[in-house]
Amino acid sequence: MHYYQANTFAVKWLYQDMQCDAFAMFNLDENGKSLSIKMKGISPNIDFSFDFQDLYLERETE
Repeated sequence: MHYYQANTFAVKWLYQDMQCDAFAMFNLDENGKSLSIKMKGISPNIDFSFDFQDLYLERETE
């Protein structure tokens, strides 16, 4: 991941033939601790099979 802006990072994969880089947007609590991550493809022409918009990753509570 590479910092992009605010709470957003760019995920740049080593395998570039499929042009499937994505943004990872972190949702933070009041103390700046990450609660969840949403993702979306960077390119508007990304292949439909990369369903990044369907991912919603949440921190497990202890």
